[in-house]
Amino acid sequence: MVGPVFPKGGGVGMANHTILSSDLRLRYELAHLDTGRGKLGAGKDSRMALINIGYYLRQLVTLCYLLVAKRPRIVHQSVTCGMALFKEGSFMWLSRLSGARVVAHIHGSTLDRQLQGAAGRRRRLIHWILRMPDALLVLSTYWHDLLVAEIPSLSGRVVVLPNSVAPEVAAAMPAEVLRAPGEGDDGLMVLFLGSLGQRKGLNTAIEAAALVRQEVPGVRFVFAGDLDLERDRALVSDLRERAVRIGAIQFPGLVTGPKKLELLRGAAMLILPSRNENQPIAILEGMAMGLPIVATAVGGIPETVEDSRQGFLIAPGDAIHLAVAIMRLARDPELRLEMGRASLERFRREYHPDVFARRVGAVYEQLLNGSARLEGVGAGRAA
Repeated sequence: MVGPVFPKGGGVGMANHTILSSDLRLRYELAHLDTGRGKLGAGKDSRMALINIGYYLRQLVTLCYLLVAKRPRIVHQSVTCGMALFKEGSFMWLSRLSGARVVAHIHGSTLDRQLQGAAGRRRRLIHWILRMPDALLVLSTYWHDLLVAEIPSLSGRVVVLPNSVAPEVAAAMPAEVLRAPGEGDDGLMVLFLGSLGQRKGLNTAIEAAALVRQEVPGVRFVFAGDLDLERDRALVSDLRERAVRIGAIQFPGLVTGPKKLELLRGAAMLILPSRNENQPIAILEGMAMGLPIVATAVGGIPETVEDSRQGFLIAPGDAIHLAVAIMRLARDPELRLEMGRASLERFRREYHPDVFARRVGAVYEQLLNGSARLEGVGAGRAA
């Protein structure tokens, strides 16, 4: 496996952590090349920074060593977007040269815009990279249909494999939702889990928080996450200053382990007003804990959260409707209970780590058996 592992890499790292922690490690010998970034590289994703060149060269040498020493039959490559896509393409090319079959696990939240907006040589290069893998795992039918429409030759190689959560989150999953989420003595807590910046809609969320606090002052907000990109630093600083003026807003930073579970257990709902997404693991974590979800109808989110069933979907940048949805849930404990139960039911059925690992294993087995065309793509889902 080539890719980051949580807490590095956000949702990409979490997906890899889930695979490496699953029962698949008992069926296969799993080796891992961690492409996560250290503190010096924080906020410099997809930039031609000197440190990124250093990361790339070190990872390239390590990959070459692993390909020679381990002789893997399958290389499972995390694929994102931006400049990182070309780095990941070079890794897949080397893996193919070594004789391994390649699985590209597509996570990039803006890969659709990158693919559709490219022209000339750049477009041909992106197409070449995406045609290279033997299997492409995508997180929703949105991405399945987009890739096959853009590159028809991928038909039969693209499998929808929805994300899951870390085993420790699933282990903390309640058996059932017995009361409305968020009932407590310290006010209703609205939880945001994700990187802080424009991409995840932090500005929209802060604007909505101001509107909610005017109408329902007992609601408080927690924005848990680190800075997304370096270019967001000034914006995030300004939004944090505004949050102080609004009141009842906390920024605990990146949370993991017991602290994350504590926040999820104490939340009344989870919000994620992203501008673009693939399939956010934060939403799945909220569903696993029986929370109603308020998110934007972008990427694979509408396939994960059914509007008015597990929560509410809004348009990107729509702070007013975000605030309205938050206030509606805050004022109606029965609705929170109903939507929380629907979230938990759907998570257990479709997104549990055991389901996820079984689907990954089914793809591995088809590749190991020499299949050129993968089964389970008719409806977009892995078997």
